[in-house]
This record gives sequence, C-alpha cells and structure tokens, in this order.
Amino acid sequence: MTALFKENKLFKWVVERKGFLSLEQCDEFINQIKSQQTLEVKENDYNDDNGKWVKLDESISDNIYNVVKLANDLSFKFHISGVQGCYGKQYYVDKFEEADSFHSDMSEGDITNTATKITTILFLNDDYQGGELQIWDTKIKPEAGKLVIFPSFSAHKIKQFKNKDRFVIATFVGGNHFV
Repeated sequence: MTALFKENKLFKWVVERKGFLSLEQCDEFINQIKSQQTLEVKENDYNDDNGKWVKLDESISDNIYNVVKLANDLSFKFHISGVQGCYGKQYYVDKFEEADSFHSDMSEGDITNTATKITTILFLNDDYQGGELQIWDTKIKPEAGKLVIFPSFSAHKIKQFKNKDRFVIATFVGGNHFV
C-alpha cells in the first residue's frame, strides 16, 4: 500500500536571511515609510492604532519573493504563486502594546484565508530595546536588514519595545488554498 502522506524532513518553522538589505537600503525604506500617508484600509484589514501601514512598490516585493521561493522549495513545500501584498510598517513606540495572545496571518476578521501561505518580516532598524518577533516559542532578535520567513499559520506576536519606533516590511505570499 502506498503512503498517503509525504514526510518533509527539511521543514522549518522559521527561515532567516541576514543581510538581505544593507543599512543604507534600510534607511531609504524607513524614510519612504515615514514620508507616506497611512494606507487606506477597510475595517479589520491591517487596521490598528499602534502604527501605520504603507504600500510599497513591486521592486522590493519581487526581491523578497525570489528568496521566499527558494526557502519554500527547501523547507515549506507549499504551492505558492505570488505576493499578495508588501507593506512598510511603522510601529509607534509611544502607542504600541504587546498583545496578550498570538495571531496568525491567515485570518481576516472572522474569516480564515487559507490562500495566504507565507509571511515575511524584514527588519529595517534595530535601534530600540526589545521588539523581538516571537513565533511559537522562538524569539527572533531584530537585526536591520534581516529577512524572516515563516508559514502564515504560525502563531506569532511582537514583543514589547521601547526608546524608538520599530520599522519593518511585511510581505504576504499566497497560492492555492490549503484544503
């Protein structure tokens, strides 16, 4: 009898790529995020009081997607077909409060979006205290220019930070729905 399931011995919950951007490139994106207006959002769509989201151009999302494709081929093995969105995020140090619970990036309000497969966080600065990205029980220390790639269904949250605003680029990669 043939096995119904294939074991993926190379699966990882988190893939990191240090030095994805130079410090100069990080500063350019920080300035771009600071200068743009907040993204127009509908209710329950990246709408929060602790910072602002801005849409970024395709050049950065194309570069991120190329690295995600490789990480996916090696570790996750999901069906992916492209970037659903690429956003700069400025978290305000004076407004941010660490969430009590974790979340996943597969939910849109009360609806589960099983087409969102992979999330990436690209740290643009690290000149604040705290602010680790926690995925399950793994805390990832912010490092300017580091790209973090993980399955969108992974429970995650941002740890409390202080002293300066926190800047990242969040990218969401999708494909066929999980069934």
